[in-house]
Amino acid sequence: MAIATRFTAWAVLIAIFLMLPASVRAADPYNIDVILPLTGTGTFVGHSQQEAFQAIEAIANRSGGIRGRPVKFVLHDDQSNPQVAVQFMNEVIAHKAPVVLGSASAASCNAMSALLKADGPVHYCLTPSILPPAGGYVFSTTVS
Repeated sequence: MAIATRFTAWAVLIAIFLMLPASVRAADPYNIDVILPLTGTGTFVGHSQQEAFQAIEAIANRSGGIRGRPVKFVLHDDQSNPQVAVQFMNEVIAHKAPVVLGSASAASCNAMSALLKADGPVHYCLTPSILPPAGGYVFSTTVS
């Protein structure tokens, strides 16, 4: 795994750690929603990212997880389709998740980001092909 990828992964985990309420039970896994193109035209990108998230999950859990809670990346297949990505983002928002990662395509990230309100959740896109608005809850990997 490249150094930049490791840094990004640990930065995301630290950000999630800081958002956790202290009253959460340590035994419950901390689920992090990840929307990836696991089928369709973006499959080649989605599968490599899926493998990276599985490796990060294993590393994080071997070192104690987040405040003693195991990390669980909950993967959703957006089928390389922005409409499907929007459906998953609506589900994530309804469950009041503090953060969602993905997708790997600019079209899906832009479509999902349009759903965000002034109070989040934090949306970390896995593509440098978007330009997140300043002061918002949308972030992009690497430099756009």
